[in-house]
Amino acid sequence: RPAGRRRLCDKEGKEGGHQRMSHPTKATKPTKPPVYLVGIEAPPCVGLRVKLSEEGEKLLHGTPIGAAASHSSFGYITKIHPESEAVMVHWNNSEFDEESGWYRIGASGEYTLQLYDLGNSETEIQLRAWGVEQDLSVDNIVHGVPAGCL
Repeated sequence: RPAGRRRLCDKEGKEGGHQRMSHPTKATKPTKPPVYLVGIEAPPCVGLRVKLSEEGEKLLHGTPIGAAASHSSFGYITKIHPESEAVMVHWNNSEFDEESGWYRIGASGEYTLQLYDLGNSETEIQLRAWGVEQDLSVDNIVHGVPAGCL
């Protein structure tokens, strides 16, 4: 027997038997992180970091507050409309340092925003909310970097 070859055993462990080679299991697709829609699983609050939901991308496609405004990135809530189930969002990658418009978070049964998966610790939300209240560059307050560099 050449060096480095293993002996094959049958089911009872006797030499010379044939072993069935098991095929490697198919690689499973990585699972998507859970989606938390603002207005359902994630209550809206000023300073909450958000992005367009899949529904929002479809509903707002081609509108001034759709993907063109968000640049397919994230932003944060700056105002909550007390009656219409909508929030105002400032997008981090926006060309303009201003809010983009009202986004539905339950109005007409539409949920256009979801929770962004990073930057939503209680401290970060509170700092962004404080920055919005003071009308300051929120990115600089929370992360110590110039606006738009996150």
